[in-house]
Amino acid sequence: MINAIEIKNFKSAEKLDLEFGRVNTFIGENGSGKSTILEALAFAVAAENDKLDAEFLENRGVRVTVPDFMRSQFRGGSFDKPIEIKLFIGEEEKARKYIITNKNKTFSEWEVITEDVFGYSDTLEDNEIAMKLTDLELAELPKLIERVEAILHKGQLVSAENEEEIRSLIVRAYTKEKLTENLTVNFKPLQSFAIYTPENKQLRNLKQEGALRPVGVQGQGLFRLLRQIGKEQPDALVDIEEGLKLIGWYESMDLENEPELIEDELFIKDRFLSKPFTQRSANEGFLYVLFYISLIVSEATPKIFAIDNLDSALNPKLCTKLMKYIYTLACKYDKQIFLTTHNPALLDGINLNDDQQKLFVVSRAKKGGQTRVKALSADKKPVDSEGKSLPLSEAMLRGYIGGLPKGF
Repeated sequence: MINAIEIKNFKSAEKLDLEFGRVNTFIGENGSGKSTILEALAFAVAAENDKLDAEFLENRGVRVTVPDFMRSQFRGGSFDKPIEIKLFIGEEEKARKYIITNKNKTFSEWEVITEDVFGYSDTLEDNEIAMKLTDLELAELPKLIERVEAILHKGQLVSAENEEEIRSLIVRAYTKEKLTENLTVNFKPLQSFAIYTPENKQLRNLKQEGALRPVGVQGQGLFRLLRQIGKEQPDALVDIEEGLKLIGWYESMDLENEPELIEDELFIKDRFLSKPFTQRSANEGFLYVLFYISLIVSEATPKIFAIDNLDSALNPKLCTKLMKYIYTLACKYDKQIFLTTHNPALLDGINLNDDQQKLFVVSRAKKGGQTRVKALSADKKPVDSEGKSLPLSEAMLRGYIGGLPKGF
C-alpha cells in the first residue's frame, strides 16, 4: 500500500504531506483540491511507467491541461518550477521521488528524474547504513570492485584503512541495488492505478470497451468484467450479490444471454416485479453500486485505485451502508482505495477508531489559495453540548469539521 505522499507544485497542491490508510476519504467544497490529490497519485504512476503523455494521463482519469497549469500558478510562483511527488510504499523508510519538468514550449514533453530514497537496512551481514551513493562513487565503483577482486585473487596486501573503505563502498552499492529492486517490486501494484468516475451512459452500454482494461475509468467494459468474476471468482460474485442487496428492491441478476437477443444484456430481477429487466432499464444508483463493488472484488482490477465522487446518484443512507461494505471488501480483497465525496452521510460509514480508515478535510488557504488538508482523527471528533460524540454527517453539516463553503 501507499503509506504516504509528498506533493510539491502540482496544480493547487503547492506543498502537501499526507499519511494514508487502506480506505482514504476526502471531503471539501468544490474546487478545494480533492481530485488534485488523486491526480497527483496518477501523475506519479505515469512517471513510474515513463508515460507522461496526455493520452496515458487521460485514460487514467487525470484532467490534462497545458503544462503551465499542471503546476501551481499562485502569485509569485514560477512557471518553470518542477513538479515533485514522493511516494512512500512498503516499508516506511523507503520512498521513490519523481521530479517532473516541462519546457513549456509548443508540443514539449514532460521529462522525469526518479530518485530512490532509503532509510536503513538490516538485511546484510555487515548491517551497513544504506545511504545514496554520490555520482562520483557510482562512476568509480566498477574500478574499485575490480581492484578488490584483483587483491583477493593475488593475495596482495593493502592497508586496513583502504580495504575497509573499498569494502564499505561495495556493501553500500550492493545494498542500494537490492533496496531499489525491492522498492520496484513494491511499486508494481501501483502501476495500474486509475481514477474512476463512472458515467450513467457508459454503464448502460455493456458492450462498449474502454482504453483501460479490464474496465475504463467511466465504467466501460463492466459486463465483461462481471463475466470474468462469475467464471473465475464465484465466491466474489456472492459478495457482489450481497452488496447489491443493500438496495431494497434487488433480488438477483443473470449474466447469461437469452438466445433471441442479439446483444449482451444483464438481466436484473426486482423482487416486486414478475419479469426481469435489463441494465438499460435499471436505475442509475444500482449501476454505480454494481460497478464499485465489482471494481473492488475483481482480481483483474488495480490493487490501488481511486473513485472520484463516490456518492453520485446514491441515497444518503445507501452511502453510509456502502461505505462500510467498501471497507470490508477492501480488507478481504487486499485493495487500497482513495475516495472523494460531497455527501455527509457517507462519513457515517467511516470508523475513525480504525487507523486504516482515514478522513481528510480539504480546503483552500484564505490568503494564498493553496490546497490544505487536515486529517480528522478519533480524538478530534466533534461532540455536542453534553460531551457526546456527534455523527460525522451532523458534525460536517454544523460546520464543525469543515468541508463546506463559507458564507452560505
